[in-house]
Amino acid sequence: FPVTIQTPITNTIGALNTTTYIRAQLSWGNCPNAFSTITTLTVYNFSIAGSVSSNQTICSGALPDTLFLNGYVGNYISWAYSDNGINWYPISNSNSPVLLPSQMGSLNNNRYYRVYVGNGPCGQQITNSILITVNLPPTVGTANASQWLCIGTTQSNLSLIAIVTGK
Repeated sequence: FPVTIQTPITNTIGALNTTTYIRAQLSWGNCPNAFSTITTLTVYNFSIAGSVSSNQTICSGALPDTLFLNGYVGNYISWAYSDNGINWYPISNSNSPVLLPSQMGSLNNNRYYRVYVGNGPCGQQITNSILITVNLPPTVGTANASQWLCIGTTQSNLSLIAIVTGK
């Protein structure tokens, strides 16, 4: 009758720099060697956050320009936004090093953006944050009443009551 022996065998391979494939070889008396299935030890580089392209200033209601993630190392990317630079919220379907204006939408208030970058089991890193400053559109006052002039005559002084708002 067959005998099953389940004894764990532990072996330390040491530090690896590249993906390695291993299997066990068992020698038992005069029998032919037996081999285990192959196991893969996948080696990842450490995650590097990289950096997000620069700050922008736009007018209220406009779309920001495309944002780019540069110099990163990782296989996991997730963009996030914040209205105050403290509380961060993920942007759905933002797993590319490029964040498109359509993913950010038109903005009416200042907004911060940053990226979370991970690489396998090596932990997550966070980029710098950039600020999209949103300026309110200016409001201009009204000019004084229309004038009626004959050809070759000089108009009276024109005035503009200026009310400039915005930031």
